[in-house]
Amino acid sequence: MSIFLSVVAAAVLTDNIMLSSLLGFEQATDKSPSFTEILKRCGITAVLVFLSSAVSYPVIKWVLPLLGLEVLTGLICVLVICGLIFAAFTLTKLFLPAVYGFLNGYKAVTTCSALVLGICLKLFSSSAVSDYATALLYAVFSMIGFLLVSLIFWSLRGVLNSEELPRSLRGLPVTLLVAALISMAFQGFTGV
Repeated sequence: MSIFLSVVAAAVLTDNIMLSSLLGFEQATDKSPSFTEILKRCGITAVLVFLSSAVSYPVIKWVLPLLGLEVLTGLICVLVICGLIFAAFTLTKLFLPAVYGFLNGYKAVTTCSALVLGICLKLFSSSAVSDYATALLYAVFSMIGFLLVSLIFWSLRGVLNSEELPRSLRGLPVTLLVAALISMAFQGFTGV
């Protein structure tokens, strides 16, 4: 149970991918998305993160060490992510045209895989991840942490774009200041 809690705390709070690496931060600075739009973006990214972690973990943890090629971790992650995106678009275009129409509108989100790559690489460097099950658990909860921070910024969107702020702070500067404060608050959970 303590391993489960440490993985959850690490993935959601202390190793939050958006706050620690600013990956996926364009969602926080986007002024127009609705609540459902954020959920759709996070859902598509979550599926991609889970599948890429599920496929790349065995290759990176079991195959590469046998061959002495641990330096190829990043390349393997990139190849797996690109392959999954290609497979998703190809298979849905052939067998599920309605889903393909939905995914086609989100090509920018799915092909912008820096977030997915960041989570995969963080997954392999995290001390909380020790086996395949905890790797998948870490991937799922890192996306929950990403969704949590996305919703925090969505709820603060009106305040961050307020006309009452000084002109020099509007937009990205105040967003980065708020991100720093939220990141410090999340770091308070270190050691939980």
